[in-house]
Amino acid sequence: MALLPARWLKDRAGLTVVLLLGWGLAGCQAPPASTTNLGSVQRLPTIYVLDKPRKLLEGPTYPMPDTRHILRWRAKRFEWETTLAGNPMSYADVILRRPLDLRAYRPMSFLRFRVRPDFVARDLYVGLMDSGHDGSPPVMVRLPMAAYRVWRRNAQGYYVIPLKDFSLRGEVLSEDDRRVPAGSGGRMDWGQVSGFRIGTLTGQANRQPFLITHLQIGSNVQVREKEEPPLNPGSRRAPRRGAAP
Repeated sequence: MALLPARWLKDRAGLTVVLLLGWGLAGCQAPPASTTNLGSVQRLPTIYVLDKPRKLLEGPTYPMPDTRHILRWRAKRFEWETTLAGNPMSYADVILRRPLDLRAYRPMSFLRFRVRPDFVARDLYVGLMDSGHDGSPPVMVRLPMAAYRVWRRNAQGYYVIPLKDFSLRGEVLSEDDRRVPAGSGGRMDWGQVSGFRIGTLTGQANRQPFLITHLQIGSNVQVREKEEPPLNPGSRRAPRRGAAP
């Protein structure tokens, strides 16, 4: 590389020219990122879905009383304990008092959660529901859970589901929140996501309680292997009507 005038090295503009020329003479096709004005990529904040009792309600279950669930909190951690009946239509819902706008999240973000004991996930699905619009019933999109496990340890599985894997169209829910017959469908409103559903695919799931914890939506797919101790069965229960704990 030829010698350059010393005055070029005395200011920032001159130094940038030196770097660009050196990069080009080295046979590279583009300058290093530090010398280009690409701007910063804004990351969406992580949504901790069920972090406060006042933000949600324990939604309906089916069939009753064989399917049941409880939400519990300790500090800022929650657990969703569910027992599903041996029925291909069984499910449990959690309803958000204030719907989430996930339109900006859907292209590059993930739904993350943990399940214990993990073996029950082989016959479970996770569903997202909107609030309904223009007087129409809510729509639910769902995916089988087992395909999205990223690691398993001590009977606990960690799941990461890209939001874009959920379809733009889903199943229309009737007024009593049961799924309508196959073939009926509607467009999911990702700007009004109002609830989460855990249900069985075939009804073969083991009929014992299981826990869902760390339910989050965010752009980070990194799996942290550090585990917190499980809650005791006697942990206090979330108020059904959203009262402060």
